[in-house]
Order: sequence, then structure tokens, then C-alpha cells
Amino acid sequence: MLKRFQRDVLDESPDLVIWQVAANTVLRGDDPDAAEQVIRSGVRTLKDAGVDVVLMDLQYAPAMLAKPRHEEMEERIARVAAEEGVGLFHRYAVMRQWVETRQAAMNDLVGPDGIHQNDFGYDCVARTLAASLHDALSLRTAGTVSARP
Repeated sequence: MLKRFQRDVLDESPDLVIWQVAANTVLRGDDPDAAEQVIRSGVRTLKDAGVDVVLMDLQYAPAMLAKPRHEEMEERIARVAAEEGVGLFHRYAVMRQWVETRQAAMNDLVGPDGIHQNDFGYDCVARTLAASLHDALSLRTAGTVSARP
């Protein structure tokens, strides 16, 4: 993944990267220590390039919930975000809340493979993420003076 950063990310000169991380690590049962180091290295690379970063954690989906280390990976993602001073979009918690409060059923959000979100699930997450980014920007700019005529 990091090998593609230059071509697929940095060469595009983004202002913001929303990086969905660690789902494949959990699903494959890969080493969480190695995954954490990859995430940390990627975040540092992006920050060194002057890019704002928001990590997006795991999806709340049946295939993910069946894996014993998904909660550990959630904790690791949150720790990296906090220690590296980048944003974290809590997709897992948001989706779980929708299911637990019956705002949506699991199959409303996740496709038949039990892993990937379906169109409705992606739409819900995208709208929530957009609102979160808007709120964060509003907090960042609160109290600044606008140069309006």
C-alpha cells in the first residue's frame, strides 16, 4: 500500500486524504503490529507532505464481527490517530449505532458478502463523514475573522 502512495496519492496533490485502514488485516488475520506500523508510517508520510489526514476505521459488518481481533484493531487505529494528531472517523461505531437503534438493519448497510457496504450503506457513511468534516472545519475556523467586503 505504501509503495503506491507517491503515484496514487501524493502525485495528485490532495489537501485531505481519508484513509480507510486495517479491514484486510483483520479479515486475513494478518499481524496487527505490522498493520499499525504501516498506518503510522503512511500517516507520517502524508503529514510530511502537508496533507491533512482522517483515518476511517473498520466497517461494522458480519464478516468483521466474526473475527476475534477486530476490537483490538479498532483500538490500534484510534491510538495511531491520537498519537499522530490526525482525525478519526468512527465508521464502526456509527454503523453499530444505526443497527442497534434500529435506524437501519445490517442488510440495509452491508452487501451480501457480509463485508462491503452496499450503495445505501456507503451513502449513509458518506453523508455522515461529510457532516463530520463540515463540523470539524467549522470548529477549526471558529473565531477567525473573514475578509468579506
